[in-house]
Amino acid sequence: MIAGRYDIEREIGRGGMGAVWLGHDTVLGREVALKRIGLMPGAQAPDLERAEREARLAARLNHPHVVAVFDLVAEGDETWLVMEYVEGITLSAFVQRDGALIPDEAAALIRQAADALAAAHQAGIVHRDVKPSNMLVNPAGEVKLTDFGIAKAQTRKETSPGNLIKGKIAFMSPEQAAGEALDARSDLFSAGTMLYVMITRRHPFDAPTDYETLMLVKSGDFLAPETARPGLNPELYRVIRKAMAKAPADRYQTAEEMLVDVEQVMRLAFRAVGQTELQRWLAGDRRVNNELRHREG
Repeated sequence: MIAGRYDIEREIGRGGMGAVWLGHDTVLGREVALKRIGLMPGAQAPDLERAEREARLAARLNHPHVVAVFDLVAEGDETWLVMEYVEGITLSAFVQRDGALIPDEAAALIRQAADALAAAHQAGIVHRDVKPSNMLVNPAGEVKLTDFGIAKAQTRKETSPGNLIKGKIAFMSPEQAAGEALDARSDLFSAGTMLYVMITRRHPFDAPTDYETLMLVKSGDFLAPETARPGLNPELYRVIRKAMAKAPADRYQTAEEMLVDVEQVMRLAFRAVGQTELQRWLAGDRRVNNELRHREG
């Protein structure tokens, strides 16, 4: 038991920043996710500092599409984040399971992601690691942005010399790949990359090695989405191209701007997707999936 309150049940995930366990809050009687920090090979003191920053940043956000952080506790030599438990799968696992998504479903998912980023940016937070594995999708079709472990407040000076390896390279913005100063528009580039991957099931920056991938991202050159998957609505392609413009000044300047365009595409290009319909799609109802596919053209 952690802090005399949280029972540990089983490990449910593991990554570069630590392991995540399913736990039970014995005081409030609810399931929680317990993220153990600093136990991965090569972990150092900065990992614990990032964990504390994650807790402070995420605790400032109260939003339906952001995973809530409830507590940060020290137990012996271990540090734990106590977070909202989201039953479901990552967006990355979902795309791997179902392949290229129907455009209206991809738009419905990215709309929620943009809504979460808008809340984070309004709080002065740049996430810096927006990618499908940090987007959780529950059985109700709700997206939850998680893992602010490398996020930072916009007013905080970047001090880490290892900033290039913190975010997954393939979803970085060109300025992040170049080691330059970042603002909220970097997250929007990453969101555009996620949308690209969702509708094409290929990555815009694909290379054999991390270094070559980094150079491709830094160049900002990629196969146009209409070439990667032709035949979709031109407005959807326009959203991706604008979000993924190499120069930040040419992108959406705020998440709200991107959100407005995504919602307009959903209204004008596709029939509106209801939450129940999205829920059935995520559950793998192939009859509904086939019906939705007829709407693509």
